[in-house]
Amino acid sequence: MSDTESQAEIEPGDRSEWESAQQQLDRDWYALDESGAADDTHNPFADYVEHDSQLEVKRISQQTKRITARQAQYNQDNEMWVNNRLQQSGIVQAMGVDDDDEMEGNRVHLLVHDLKPPFLEGTVLTKLLDPVKTVVDPTSDLAVIARKGSGLVREQREKRERMKATRDAVNMAGTVLGNVMGVEKDEGEEPQEPTEQAEPEPVEPARKWTMREQREFLPAFACRDDLLRVISDNQVTVIVGETGSGKTTQLAQYMHEAGYTRHGMIGCTQPRRVAAMSVAKRVAEEMDVELGAQVGYAIRFEDCTSKQTQLKYMTDGVLLRETLTRRDLAQYSAIIMDEAHERTLNTDVLLGLLKQIAATRLDLKIIVTSATMNAQRFADFFGNAPVFTIPGRTFPVDVMFSKSPCEDYVDSAIRQVLTIHLSQPPGDILVFMTGQEDVEVCCEALRERLAAIDGAKPLVVLPIYSQLPADLQARIFERSSTRKVVVATNIAETSLTVDGVRYVVDTGYYKLKVYNPRIGMDSLQITPISQANANQRSGRAGRTEPG
Repeated sequence: MSDTESQAEIEPGDRSEWESAQQQLDRDWYALDESGAADDTHNPFADYVEHDSQLEVKRISQQTKRITARQAQYNQDNEMWVNNRLQQSGIVQAMGVDDDDEMEGNRVHLLVHDLKPPFLEGTVLTKLLDPVKTVVDPTSDLAVIARKGSGLVREQREKRERMKATRDAVNMAGTVLGNVMGVEKDEGEEPQEPTEQAEPEPVEPARKWTMREQREFLPAFACRDDLLRVISDNQVTVIVGETGSGKTTQLAQYMHEAGYTRHGMIGCTQPRRVAAMSVAKRVAEEMDVELGAQVGYAIRFEDCTSKQTQLKYMTDGVLLRETLTRRDLAQYSAIIMDEAHERTLNTDVLLGLLKQIAATRLDLKIIVTSATMNAQRFADFFGNAPVFTIPGRTFPVDVMFSKSPCEDYVDSAIRQVLTIHLSQPPGDILVFMTGQEDVEVCCEALRERLAAIDGAKPLVVLPIYSQLPADLQARIFERSSTRKVVVATNIAETSLTVDGVRYVVDTGYYKLKVYNPRIGMDSLQITPISQANANQRSGRAGRTEPG
């Protein structure tokens, strides 16, 4: 508002007072400017200074340290706790109702973590030299013993290396280096032929059950109708059955008898090649057909199938390669994933592919067989698929544990086998080792120690591992009047039924494929077995008789 407008709004009676006030204000201003000193008593502008001082005091008060939200919450909690204690003691009584009761509502605690992925922090996992941990507690007794290995195997390895060095030195006779070193050729000594172990004498059982009687004796036969009903009502079914229940050999036959092979083959995957071959041979015998015709198998480098094949047993790697050419697996009407609890790389990839195929092929039946402790995981993976349990085991099995950890698992297994052979009733023995070297050392040491015992009954020692020729692997299935000891790797853990096995000696270890950062590739590492593997191994003793 300008001075002219303010003067127009003043009434004529007050104009004279206003003009005199303005003149006095101008005189004071010029008088203050000429004197050069301020008069606080008669200073018409002192009110502005006081106002500035008040603002300065307010600004300084605002710069003081405030209480944080955390401290305020702490003070509030402390005050509420003190009030609660006073009310509980009876000293103070609450006169009103507090609607803000901390006991009625749940407090929300928000924790914020500043996490960064390893590649942003500059960590390169491929440059770490620490091996991958396969156990929860690396300092446990079993983990320490697994890292140390077997002393007997190490001793036999050094012995073989010394013998090889000796033979190499002998073979230098007649060569230029041998002549320089003075090695003479011994013409009188002839090489000795290695001694071979006597073949087991075949023996016929007192009464041979027919295939039909053996099939009807299995626990899976009692729940055949219920099992087929569950498979018919659901696209994906998870089947849980103990070892010896017949799920591996009977499930595919039941589905074939129910008519599932009219629209395609029934494929059954096995984790190992020897399991696929032996199961296919067993099913062909039960169906009284030729192996390779109606029932066949397919493994790496060997395909024993034909155009008439309706039941096909194969390794999971073979089925995985078939998905490259036929993504929808149209040639199959049903897929059985046997022993899925082993969780190999091929099995996990196949489960993911089958889940995708099931969304497009509603006519495809998927059956997953697993151990008891892992069944619910597969059911959740396929969207709460039903779990069908085949009850009962063929024969009871007594499980006995060692009282203390065995420092040398190979030597302890050999002593246990000799104890069973010398003190227990007749029955074949199955020993689980970690690898081919352990199996060979165990067989050799077992023969030597048995020969040193006077009056001991004969014992047939048979090894089995994946690199063993097929004709030598088949020897473990032959019955004989002499007690057999089958020393095997985890190849005999699943889907193999060795008639006559009554005793199982489990070392508690196996070799697991683990990435080794020192060499930049996968390597086999000895590690303790899981509970699922232990239950699977104990079931080998109860397949044909009590164990």
